[in-house]
Amino acid sequence: MIAMDNDMDSGNIRKYLSDLTKDAIKTCVDKKNFNPEINIETPADITFGHYSTNAAMVNIVKVKEYKNPREFADAIIKSIKKQLEVQKDDLIESVSVAGPGFINFKLSANYFLSELKRSVELGEKYGSSDIGKDKTVVIEYSSPNIAKEFSVGHLRSTIIGQALYNLYQFLGYNTIGENHLGDWGTQFAMIIAEILRKDLDINTLSVTELQTMYVNFNEEMKENPELKDLARDWFMKLEDGDETALNIWHKAVEISLKEFKTVYDILNVDIDNNHGESFYVDKIDSVIAEVKEKGLLTKSEGAHIIEFDDMPPLILIKSNGSSTYHTRDLAAMQYRIKKWHPEKIIYEVGAEQTLYFRQLFKAAELLGWNKSGVELIHVGHGLLLLDGKKMSTRKGQGVSLTDVLTDSVARAKELTDNSLPDDVAKMVGVGAIKYFDLSHHYVTNINFSWDSILNMEGNSGPYIQYTYARGKSILDSDDAKNFMEDILGISHGSYSLNDSEEDILYHLSLFPEVTIEAAEKYAPNIIAEYIYQLAQKYNAFYNKYSILKPDGSNCKSEKIVRLALTYSVISIIKAGLCILGIKVPNRM
Repeated sequence: MIAMDNDMDSGNIRKYLSDLTKDAIKTCVDKKNFNPEINIETPADITFGHYSTNAAMVNIVKVKEYKNPREFADAIIKSIKKQLEVQKDDLIESVSVAGPGFINFKLSANYFLSELKRSVELGEKYGSSDIGKDKTVVIEYSSPNIAKEFSVGHLRSTIIGQALYNLYQFLGYNTIGENHLGDWGTQFAMIIAEILRKDLDINTLSVTELQTMYVNFNEEMKENPELKDLARDWFMKLEDGDETALNIWHKAVEISLKEFKTVYDILNVDIDNNHGESFYVDKIDSVIAEVKEKGLLTKSEGAHIIEFDDMPPLILIKSNGSSTYHTRDLAAMQYRIKKWHPEKIIYEVGAEQTLYFRQLFKAAELLGWNKSGVELIHVGHGLLLLDGKKMSTRKGQGVSLTDVLTDSVARAKELTDNSLPDDVAKMVGVGAIKYFDLSHHYVTNINFSWDSILNMEGNSGPYIQYTYARGKSILDSDDAKNFMEDILGISHGSYSLNDSEEDILYHLSLFPEVTIEAAEKYAPNIIAEYIYQLAQKYNAFYNKYSILKPDGSNCKSEKIVRLALTYSVISIIKAGLCILGIKVPNRM
C-alpha cells in the first residue's frame, strides 16, 4: 500500500501517482511479476485533472482481461479509489477516465494548501534540490578573445552559460565555471606582428585599439598574403617562448581581463576560473603522447591528425609545428577530467561550432575518456542579429556590449520619465537585455529589438520585475504582518480555494519539476517562460481580488492565504530570475 504524507515534497507527487497507478494495475491483472509502464504527465488543459496517465492504453497490449483501454482504465480507477479510501487520502479530489482511456487526477485544495505552506517555509529555496549531491558539472562559457572588445556577439554564451551554472547549483551540483579565454593562436600573433611592424608601445594601447589593429591586419592580408606567414611565424615564436612576443602577450591579457571584469560586473556574472588556451600549452605533449600510444595519430602533408570515418580529420599539429584549437581543447578536457572527475562537461559555444565539437567529442571517445563516466555536451546557441544580419569583429562590424547595456539602462529610465533611481534603472535595463535573450531557446537566432526588450506589458524582464515589486510592496505593508505564522495554522478542509487561487497554486507547485526539466534540456528559457506565466496569473489575480481587504465570508483566512500566495509567488519569481542572473528591485 502506498502512503502519502500531507507534507510530502512536491517533487514526489508524480512518483506517488505513478506508484498508486502501478499498484492499481497489478490488482487488475492476473499476471505474476507484472511490471506495468507508467508515465505521469501534466496536461495542457487541466479542466479534467492536474495530472494524467495513458497507462491503460500503453499496457493493454500486455494483458488479456480487458477488451479495450477504456474498460481497462475503468478497472484501474476503481482500484485507485479503493486505495484512497483505505488510506484516507485527502490530497486527491477525484480520479476519472477520459477519451479512449486517459486517467486524470484532480488534486484537492488540501494538497495545494500543503504545498503553499511548504513554499512559504522554504521561501527562495523552494524548487531547489539535492539531486546533484556529490556530482560535479563543469561549464565552459563566455570565452572571449583577448585584445578584442567584449561585443554583443559574446552575450549569449556568457549569460546562457551563467544561467546553466546557477541552475545546476540550485539543484545541488558542485558547479565549476570555466572561462576558456582565447589568448593563444595565430589570430593573436597578428597583433604582435602589427605592433612590431609599426613600432608601437603595448603599454599605451587600449583594447579598442588592439582590436582595430587586428581588423586592419586582416584587411591588409587580403592584398598582401605574406602577412599571414608573418603572423604564423610570430605564433611559433610565442609558443617557443620568445621574450618579445611573451611581453606583448602578457600586457594584452592584462588589459583585456580588466575590461572583461567591468562587463562581467555589469552582467552579474562571476566565472570561477579564467583558464585561457595558454594554460594548456604545456599539457599538449601528454595529449599527443596518448593519441600516439593508442594508435590514433596519422601524418598528412606534414601535419599530425586524427582521422574519422564520417567527418573531416582533426588536426592536432600543423605542418609548421604549431598547435591548434583542437589540441588545446583536448588538453583542457583531459585536465578537467583528471582534476574534477565531472559527471558532465558542458560547452556553451555558438552553434556554428557544431562540427568542431563533434570532432572533439569523437576524439575523446576514441581515446576512451568517456569511460570515466563523463558526458560531453555542446549547448550550441544561435546568433544574436542586428537588423537580421550577423555581426563579425573580423570585418569591423562588432557592436560593443558595454554600449548596448548603457543604452538599455538609459532607456529603462525613460520608461518612467527618469523617475527610477540609478541602481534600479541598472537592474531593469541590464535585466531586460538578459531576459530578452534567455527567454528564447538557445538554438534560435534572435533579432535584437528594443520594443520587445523593454515591453512593460508582455513577456519581458521589466514586466516580471514589476510583478515582483508589486508583490513586495504588499508584503511590506503594515497590514501584512504575521501571515507566515498564520498560514501554518490553517488546517485541511478549513479553506476553499477559488479557481484563480487554485490555478496559481497549481502553477506554483510545478516549479520543482520545471527546474529539473530546464537542467535536463540545458534550456534556461523554460525557467523564463515559467516565471512569466506565474507573473501573468498573479497579476490577473491581483486585478480581480483584494489581497489585504477581502470581502468573503472567511475574510481572515482569505487574507492569510492570499498573503502567503503573494509571498510564494514573489519568492519563486526572485529565485527564477536569480537562476537567470537577473536582479530584482524592491520598488519600481
